[in-house]
Amino acid sequence: YTSGSEDPEIQVPKVTETVVAVYPGYDENNLIYTQGNHDSADNALTPTGYYEFEHFVVYVINEDDFKSGQADRADYDSVVQTLADNVAVKLENLVKTGDNRPVFISTHVPLHHSSRDSYGDNLYSKYLFDVLNEYGKELDIIFLFGHNHSSSYDDYIGGAVNYIAKGETIRIPVPDTAQQGASGYTDETLNFTYMNYGYVGYSNNASSSTSTNVLTMGAFEICPVSIEISRYTTAGVYTTETISRINPLTTDPYVKIN
Repeated sequence: YTSGSEDPEIQVPKVTETVVAVYPGYDENNLIYTQGNHDSADNALTPTGYYEFEHFVVYVINEDDFKSGQADRADYDSVVQTLADNVAVKLENLVKTGDNRPVFISTHVPLHHSSRDSYGDNLYSKYLFDVLNEYGKELDIIFLFGHNHSSSYDDYIGGAVNYIAKGETIRIPVPDTAQQGASGYTDETLNFTYMNYGYVGYSNNASSSTSTNVLTMGAFEICPVSIEISRYTTAGVYTTETISRINPLTTDPYVKIN
């Protein structure tokens, strides 16, 4: 993420330098940088696509493939549908080969329905949601987003600390401009984990008693039978969550990622 005042080609090396300083010997080639809607596109960012690591895989989704303000973009429904189809191909291959590594979907714009951009910010997110929800029955999928403009309408997902677990309900926009608006959503039951990344938050997101505006950093521990999620503030651990893995491992790999 960059502030918008500098291009990623300037900001990304600064972040990389910090990470390597905190974790000496860390392979900077394993770092992924996802484009936000205030970031210009350049070679410093990780291109949209599928990336494999030893204990997990990541599908990076950048602005050209899943922009904000989707309702204002002509024929953008076909762009998001193409993205969803491409993601489905990779997830289907994991299922066919019996690969049970967790899948992190790394994007900026969220899936949930909100009042942002007159309820059309992610109008066509259901195309991607449907793919993830179907393959979430067989794969451990964690959707991570950063475009957090929570207001009174979507405080139900937690404000600055967004987390909806598998089995819980999420509001997904109806992909139809004619139905765009406060009631233009369907209630869907999640088959995957839905949350924001870490140090993100907006001052306008604390309009209900359930909303939070604290800044946190997320860390994941990938274990044989579970994925442990911890949120940290400068004071220490803020929240923890546990995801039971669909297909527990018989070996004992262990990895912690931030």
